Amino acid sequence: MRKGNRDIQEIREIVLLCLGCGVFAVWSIAVLTALFFGRPMDAQVHAVMLAAETGLFGGAYLAGRKADRNGKDSNGA
Repeated sequence: MRKGNRDIQEIREIVLLCLGCGVFAVWSIAVLTALFFGRPMDAQVHAVMLAAETGLFGGAYLAGRKADRNGKDSNGA
């Protein structure tokens, strides 16, 4: 697909996936750093990061479904 013909939902899906991967990378680095220095992380950190990941990846999934019109092609079939 050409860049000029992208739907707003496709752009939203790409942005949400990139943000989700970024949050996951920060979460992973924080866990590894806490493990390395021997300091336990609070459960609240895991809860907030899990909620953020669920929201971002879930939003990307929904944007992808909306862009594809729930699996239907452009003719509606």
